[in-house]
Amino acid sequence: MFRKNMPFISIIIIAALLTSCSSTPTPSVPNYSIVGTQGSFHLVVIDKSLDSDKEGLRTVANDICKDQNICIVIFWDDPNNAAHSLPMTDEQVNTRVAAYNLNESTGLDRLLICSIDGC
Repeated sequence: MFRKNMPFISIIIIAALLTSCSSTPTPSVPNYSIVGTQGSFHLVVIDKSLDSDKEGLRTVANDICKDQNICIVIFWDDPNNAAHSLPMTDEQVNTRVAAYNLNESTGLDRLLICSIDGC
């Protein structure tokens, strides 16, 4: 009986292997804390390890902006420097580590790391 079902079992095993190989893992979202929100602005504290990690910062920004057409995320790595509302002080502006802008109407999708790209 096992020999009769051998082609069927082989197809099941091959299909299972192909399915498991073709799935794309979902990137895990690094830890972050939204310390303020005002309109489309999100003021966020991240871990220092993300300061120049474009992929990690973009993952956080995408998580925050997932249901919005217009979204702005400002990142700090020190909760003592982070703005909790707008307008920001000069010190808060000068201690930002990154900024993300999304405008789906115009196609803008930009992440700037302040130490590399300027903010």
